[in-house]
Amino acid sequence: MKNVIKQSLVVLALFTAMFAYSGEVITFSSNDVNGTSLVKVEQISEGTHFSIKDQEGITLYEEKIDNSGIVSKLLDFSTLPNADYYFELDSDDEIRVIPFSVDKSIAEFVEGEEYSIVKPKIVVADNLVHITNESSAVQDIDVKVYYENDDLAFNELLKDTEGVNRTYDFSSSLKGSYTIVLTTEGRKFIDNIYIP
Repeated sequence: MKNVIKQSLVVLALFTAMFAYSGEVITFSSNDVNGTSLVKVEQISEGTHFSIKDQEGITLYEEKIDNSGIVSKLLDFSTLPNADYYFELDSDDEIRVIPFSVDKSIAEFVEGEEYSIVKPKIVVADNLVHITNESSAVQDIDVKVYYENDDLAFNELLKDTEGVNRTYDFSSSLKGSYTIVLTTEGRKFIDNIYIP
């Protein structure tokens, strides 16, 4: 019964902020009585990782979403110190970052600070490795390729690039397993491939 009352208070929360972001609508409601907040994400895809991180990048909460559509989470921010944090919605194609701040147990979105990181894609076909990244942001991308025993086989730094469309020919390379590490916007993306 107490939980039903608590959820009712959240629904009648003091404030609601909405953000339309890449087709997703994120609603964030807070209750200043007990620090409980309702976070609702519409149009989320199955398999998305939902997390809350602090400004140091330390994960405070993490969950994999098992269904598509509308997802609601009742979260208690009363134990968090007054500081800035952010939600991450990590899907197959991109990572959406939505900053918020907590002040005296009340959580509130930081308007205009949300952004998206487009994930690079790696496709292997006939000993050719295609790397694409459709990001419109100008960025540096560090490409490292490691052979089976973690020997660095290749390294390339792409400076001030907007999007990537690269093909690497592995036909004269040693056969076996490779690990490709792409670093951009402070994030590492790792993919394992096999060259027959």
